[in-house]
Amino acid sequence: MKKIMIKGFFFGISLFLVSSNLSFSQTPDSTLLLDELIQKVLEQNPELMASNKDWDASKTKISQVKALPDPTLGLNIMNLPINSFALDQEPMTGKQVSLMQPFPFPGKLSLKGDIAKSESEIALHRYRELKNQLIKNTSQAYYDLYYIDQALATVAKNQELLKEFVEIAETRYGVGKGTQPDVLRAQVALSKMIDQELKLLQQREAVQ
Repeated sequence: MKKIMIKGFFFGISLFLVSSNLSFSQTPDSTLLLDELIQKVLEQNPELMASNKDWDASKTKISQVKALPDPTLGLNIMNLPINSFALDQEPMTGKQVSLMQPFPFPGKLSLKGDIAKSESEIALHRYRELKNQLIKNTSQAYYDLYYIDQALATVAKNQELLKEFVEIAETRYGVGKGTQPDVLRAQVALSKMIDQELKLLQQREAVQ
C-alpha cells in the first residue's frame, strides 16, 4: 500500500493540544477537537485533493466517451476564378455545404462508457482508501500525543514532589535528624523521574 505522508500535520496536532489546554481525560471537548483536526487534515492534504480531482475527472469522462463524435461541417467550392476569387463571377462556380455525423460501430460507445465507469469506480475506491488512511493516521498521532502529554504532566507533578522530598531529606540530614541513605534514595528517585521525562519527550518527538 502506498505510504500516506501527512508529516507536518503532526506538528500542528502538538500545537493544537498545547494551545487548547486540554485536561488529560477523555471528554466530549477532546472528541470535538479531534474531529476538527481530522477535518483540517482532509481539507489540506495534497494527495487527497489530487485523488479527489482524479475522481471528478473520471466521472466527467463517462459522459464524454458515451457521446457521439462531433459532426464535421464541410464547404466545397468548384470552378472558383483564381484571379478574383469571386463566387459570382463565373456561372460555373459552384458551392457545396455538407454536414457529416460519424456513427461508431453499434455497442462501441456503450463499451467505452462501461470502461470509463469502471475506471471511475476505481478512482473512487482509491480516494476513499486514502481518506480512511489519513483519518486513521491522524487519530493515531493525536492519541499518541494525547497520552504522552498526560504522562508528561504526571511526571512533572511527581518531579515537583520529589524535589521537595530531596530538600527535606537534605535539610534533615544537615541538622542531624536524617540519614545520608535517605538523601540518596530521594535523589535517585528524582533522577529516574527526570530520565522518564526525557524518554517521553523522545517519544513525543518521534510522533511529531
